[in-house]
Amino acid sequence: LCESISPINSVLDSRPQLFRQAETLIRDLRDTTDDLIDKILPDIWMLRLAATVGLVTGLIVGISIFVHYVPSTVSTVLKFRSGVLPSLRDPGFIKYRKSLEGVTYILGLMIWGALNSVLLTVVVFAGATFLVVWEVTRPFLKKVIAILIGITATLTFKTILVTVLGRVNYAAFYRKRPWIGNVSGVALECWHLGLTTGYMLARTIKLIVAAL
Repeated sequence: LCESISPINSVLDSRPQLFRQAETLIRDLRDTTDDLIDKILPDIWMLRLAATVGLVTGLIVGISIFVHYVPSTVSTVLKFRSGVLPSLRDPGFIKYRKSLEGVTYILGLMIWGALNSVLLTVVVFAGATFLVVWEVTRPFLKKVIAILIGITATLTFKTILVTVLGRVNYAAFYRKRPWIGNVSGVALECWHLGLTTGYMLARTIKLIVAAL
């Protein structure tokens, strides 16, 4: 009976098409979401590589700290016992004897200082490794690494060039070949004219951070 009514009949005929459009839209959104998740979520090998690098570097740092702790402690004790480091005859003896409990901080500082150093090393190296291999941050880090390589190569070339010119052209404060000194001086002044903006910016940031 309802199908004989034209408005209801048109609605019934249009519903399947609307449903198909909605299903297509939902399917496209689901595929887009799955692709986005696949691109954002890191693979398990990335996490394992980052953890491995962080733990290895942390282990190396921990062993290095322990290797330095033992001989340093033994050397300091022997210096006190042999008189190399004065104790009773030290000019600050009066001040030292008022804070005898200060030596009780040493063990805790050694343990927690070493632990914090190891943990910081693990976090820094693991985080850096993860950012290098992760697809999201890899393109940006490639640009940063390329810039750093360019800066390092430029500074290395400048250091070598200045060293060679200094040995060839200068004898103490005297120039053997004045024209080489003039040309190199003008070239370095032009180069530093552009670099001093970065130096001033870095110095300003340091002063602001120190003030805070």
